[in-house]
Amino acid sequence: MVKININLISGEASLGYLFLYIQKKLKFIASVSLILLILTIILSFSFFFYYNRQLSSLSLNLAQIGGKIKSYQETESSLLLLKSHSNFIAEVIKRRMGLIKVLTDLQKMVPANVSLENIESDSQGKLKLNVTAESLFSLNTFISLISREDFVGDFELFNISSIVKTDKDNYNFILELIKAKK
Repeated sequence: MVKININLISGEASLGYLFLYIQKKLKFIASVSLILLILTIILSFSFFFYYNRQLSSLSLNLAQIGGKIKSYQETESSLLLLKSHSNFIAEVIKRRMGLIKVLTDLQKMVPANVSLENIESDSQGKLKLNVTAESLFSLNTFISLISREDFVGDFELFNISSIVKTDKDNYNFILELIKAKK
């Protein structure tokens, strides 16, 4: 069997149908491309706004963290200053307690006719005492007691000024002490 193909449409008309068919396909492709382009633009703007919002949130968090860090640094510097002051106060108290012990020990050694007058101390731990004795014997007894090695050995400075006889027949001298640091 032989197949017969009869074309009743002229060559020009078949070309027109072909152009219409191609035009239809091109319109479909253009429409799909336009829709894909619009979706891409919408998605791009969505991502842009989403990440812009995220970036703003991160910037705000970063600023807050920066403020906290600055606050912590200020607190740290305040604590270091407080520590420095408390160490200084502890050192002063330690020296003062040492001076109180020295005064207590001295008070135990003072004979009946000797008195400790005008007691001064400074921040370096220097103790200055004005000592008055009614007699040379009392004065000699006191100097002998405080000159013992077990007492003198605790001091960096142990100085007795020259002894002066007052017009009331008393004997005065100044005793200067600096407790040794241990």
